[in-house]
Amino acid sequence: MKHFRDRLVGIIKEYDSKGVPTRFLENDFKQRIPGIPEAGSVWEGMDELSRFRELAYRVDARDHLIVF
Repeated sequence: MKHFRDRLVGIIKEYDSKGVPTRFLENDFKQRIPGIPEAGSVWEGMDELSRFRELAYRVDARDHLIVF
């Protein structure tokens, strides 16, 4: 994961520039390597990678912000 940290932070910055609320993800990824929770654990779905994955659902196929 540490080999891809710069790419992940870059993607977060791109989403932030499009108006997607990234909250503290950029800071989280800069400070530590994101962990992957075990399947079925209490932390599953609440970790940094899950929040990172959710960013993709906030833009359409042409990277335009989806606003409800």
